[in-house]
Amino acid sequence: MTQTELEHVISRVLAGALKELLGPHPAPEPFVTTTELAGLLKSSAKTIRDWAKEGCPHIRVGKDSHRFRVSEVVSWLQSR
Repeated sequence: MTQTELEHVISRVLAGALKELLGPHPAPEPFVTTTELAGLLKSSAKTIRDWAKEGCPHIRVGKDSHRFRVSEVVSWLQSR
């Protein structure tokens, strides 16, 4: 076996071991808009904006827009 072939085998073995060790990487949860979150939670957009002012997890997009991850909002609501 040549050195190049040996390096290739070692690379494949290490890649497989790392993949098995780290497991699958789920896609991150997408962000939703204020309007989308209000619809999902059967609430008003004003209520969602008020929650953001009260500390509900969100990110700001521009001056007046927010984005939310539903799971973070649900956890925040349950902790209140």
